[in-house]
Amino acid sequence: MTYNNNETKRAYVVIPELLKVITNPKLANTFCYHTFNHFANHLINIFNDENTLLTAEFNVVKNIEKPLSDEWIKYGLYKYKDNKIYFERRIFGNTLQLMYEDNGSIFNIICNKKYYNLIRFTLGGGLFPPGLILQNIVTTKLLERGYAPLHCACVSKNGRAALLPAPPDTGKSTTMMLAMKRNYNFISEEVAVVDSNLNVFSCPLTTSYAKYLKSYKNKLHSFLAEKIPIFPFYTKQPLSEIVNFLRNIKIDKKSKIGYIILLERGETKIEETDKDSILHKILAMNRAEFPYYHDPLLNAYSYFKSNFDLYKIVNNERKILEKVVEITDCYVVKSKNPKEYINLIDRIFML
Repeated sequence: MTYNNNETKRAYVVIPELLKVITNPKLANTFCYHTFNHFANHLINIFNDENTLLTAEFNVVKNIEKPLSDEWIKYGLYKYKDNKIYFERRIFGNTLQLMYEDNGSIFNIICNKKYYNLIRFTLGGGLFPPGLILQNIVTTKLLERGYAPLHCACVSKNGRAALLPAPPDTGKSTTMMLAMKRNYNFISEEVAVVDSNLNVFSCPLTTSYAKYLKSYKNKLHSFLAEKIPIFPFYTKQPLSEIVNFLRNIKIDKKSKIGYIILLERGETKIEETDKDSILHKILAMNRAEFPYYHDPLLNAYSYFKSNFDLYKIVNNERKILEKVVEITDCYVVKSKNPKEYINLIDRIFML
């Protein structure tokens, strides 16, 4: 099977030691591990092109040659052969095509331009945006190998990292920005990756903190994104200040977890908390951020691949996070004012 793709590709280290993505300028939106948009090329030197556990490739092409051979096995809108799964659907007179090829630690997603241009957010009938499919594949690959993504901010000081999970709009980004002003190191703002040996890996190239930067353009873009749900799928994040922010802060690629500090709204206080409760809340937040279990392509792929068991992968996620919670000091910090969280976090680091 051949593909048309003459555009220049580059390798972007998304999670140091764990993941790089090789892609062309048509970058995968809705990919939570890295906000790939027009400023990605300006960030290529944040990390060197180092060896990583996983290598993903994402391409947008004009057309994918249709699999016509009887050797391809059909499953609904999907066809499978030799670790490749092909999706095709016609919508509004357009043929949408997507191919996933799995070679273990190296894997590849290709979609045609019509799929990329039309499917910017999740629709019915298996129509997930390609960036979300890439995200779900990466998540399963990490979990199979003993690494669990976590929906949290993360900062470190004196060799100890604090995972900062929180419900949406609680104040993760505000806390991270204030921590930078108090000489904490930056690990992640939206997603981090942990293992059962208490390592946390940086995933710094997200941009939901853009609204906290000074630029009027960033604030306006973030405001419109909140008010108009489809706005960020069809626009580009303002460039310069995000690039400068990431180049001018200290980024820890990897650190040892010292604390899990759950941020919640309420009367200002620090609470040592029940570990089962912390685990339950972390898993609940992960379900919203990493919907790999409900991905139609991965469910179809699992039908053909007996060693790709989504149920076991979900159990792996729980086991990894159970271990991290079990051997880590866990706290809940509460405040009605998100700017107060950092004062409580400072007190925990001084205990």
